[in-house]
Amino acid sequence: MDRDKLEEIKRILTTKSAASVNELAEKLYVSTATVRRALNILEKDGVLKRTHGGAVRVKNNDGEAAFNARLMLNQPLKRRIAEAASVLIPDNSSVFMDSSSSVGCIVPYLENFTSLKVVTNGIRTAYWLSQLKNVSVTIACGEVENYGNSVLGSRTLDFIRTMSFDCALISTSGVSEKGFFTDAHADQCEIKKYLVKNSAKTVVLADSSKFFKTCLYKTFPCDEADFLVTDRATDKGFADSLERCELIVAD
Repeated sequence: MDRDKLEEIKRILTTKSAASVNELAEKLYVSTATVRRALNILEKDGVLKRTHGGAVRVKNNDGEAAFNARLMLNQPLKRRIAEAASVLIPDNSSVFMDSSSSVGCIVPYLENFTSLKVVTNGIRTAYWLSQLKNVSVTIACGEVENYGNSVLGSRTLDFIRTMSFDCALISTSGVSEKGFFTDAHADQCEIKKYLVKNSAKTVVLADSSKFFKTCLYKTFPCDEADFLVTDRATDKGFADSLERCELIVAD
């Protein structure tokens, strides 16, 4: 199923909260059979509830649905980036992993380390890490939105302020043409600013769709990171503008 069509259905249901199969087919210029298949996929993701002749949005589940969608999107690409990023983690070290689905994909590649101490503000990430015998896990304190995956807020910032890490693994919502990592959420942005200051090595994971995309909040300049791991080479001019940050393209 075309991912753009799924996103469009989600957008329509966010606006209207309910829609019929015929209405969606007309808006998307597809058959009713195609719409029904799309609704089945989105129902499994927890985005909506099927009704007779249509669908309704699931209330108070936007955060969970969004995380599920991100988790499933571009899995092979995310695994390639995650594997390349995992090589940059020192063994027997202290590591911070953010709550993103991209960073969460690193977890399976940690099995071969001797020992790691990992701090995360991701609820699911903490659970996945807890399944590894060679990893000790600490989850940041703070607040969790209903159906959310991230621990956020002032207490989370206070917690991170008191710590230092050998390596921080973080994602980004966008990489601007002017050389800034950007984020759509203020709380996530503030956490990442502290991580750069408190980490000996900062590794940013960003697939190529994030390049030349500017979100509302500036996180920090690209050259404040040590490594930027992506899936394919970016514009040469941008790559040449990175002086301190090493660009790594996952094979």
